[in-house]
Amino acid sequence: EMNQILKYYKLHVSSSIKKELLKIININLDCMFKQLKLKAKKSTLTKDHVKELIKQKKGTIVDVRTPGEFMGGNVVGSINIPLQELGNRLSELKELKAPLILCCASGGRSGMATDMLSHENIECYNAGSWLDVNYYQSL
Repeated sequence: EMNQILKYYKLHVSSSIKKELLKIININLDCMFKQLKLKAKKSTLTKDHVKELIKQKKGTIVDVRTPGEFMGGNVVGSINIPLQELGNRLSELKELKAPLILCCASGGRSGMATDMLSHENIECYNAGSWLDVNYYQSL
């Protein structure tokens, strides 16, 4: 379908209209990138700030590891929503007490989850390893 649209566009659209369309596309892309940069700034906290959120028991701790990993050890009071299930459980995630404090084994998957959920306008932060979160809770 996209190929048919492009073929039609190449054959039937004048060069002046193509230039105007490109301007509009560039303006829209600029706006999108500015919005993403603003979102990224909003969801970026230092490790100390995340640690304070955990110590003060603000938000919900979400562990994005697999159920098997979660059963092998987890943060008291955390909930398990595996990374691969996040997209299908957005409505559930939006109902949890914000902000979401995301963790996994090392911080990689929780980092991916943070990116994904931030784009869905869910306030969330990557806390890294669940072991770190466990330690911060004990302070």
